Amino acid sequence: AVSDCLRSWHSFGPGSERLLRELAGGLGLAAGALWLPDGETLVARAVWSSSAADRSALEQHVQPMRLARGSGLPGHAWMRAEPVTSESLPGDGLPEVSGLQGALGIPALSGSGVVCVLELYSAAPMSLSERMTEVLRAVARQLGDFFARRRGELDSSPLTERELEVLTLAAHGLPVSGIGERLAISRGTVKSHLEHIYAKLAVVNRTAAVAQALRSGLIQ
Repeated sequence: AVSDCLRSWHSFGPGSERLLRELAGGLGLAAGALWLPDGETLVARAVWSSSAADRSALEQHVQPMRLARGSGLPGHAWMRAEPVTSESLPGDGLPEVSGLQGALGIPALSGSGVVCVLELYSAAPMSLSERMTEVLRAVARQLGDFFARRRGELDSSPLTERELEVLTLAAHGLPVSGIGERLAISRGTVKSHLEHIYAKLAVVNRTAAVAQALRSGLIQ
């Protein structure tokens, strides 16, 4: 499931939500958040929840938070650089959100350290078998290798999610009409998005925009 998500990844927003959905769903968990290092703290950049969970409550809970190393489940996964569960953190006092609690933290590991942390939520504490722990360690390395190549996309992007979608399709060689058909928008809207992209990236044409976005990791 993780491999399928990464192969079909086009931009951060939909890609990260699908990744959280597939991981949480595969483990029978209800929701998830993706945390990114910002200096000495972690900040939540993406949230997903099943229909059984209150997504708005989860977003309101995690978006203002800044977690230091060793703080909360994501902070422990960041500090230890390995998957951790709430069961392995007795007495940590992890807060509940609409009946859910952080159950599993998975760091994305690259050679330079932790690129990001995925936190998955459930209504009860979670324990891992030795086999599942090894599987999640492999997932952590796979995610780290992937995200390490897309650091520009993980940083605050000057482009909106729609602009990233347009630029990604432009990089794949689609003409304006093809981009419009793929995204179900008009040719005029595509051209407007491209003009905004050129202005934000300080370039004059499509070729230069694609080249700069590839170099900076905004798209791949």
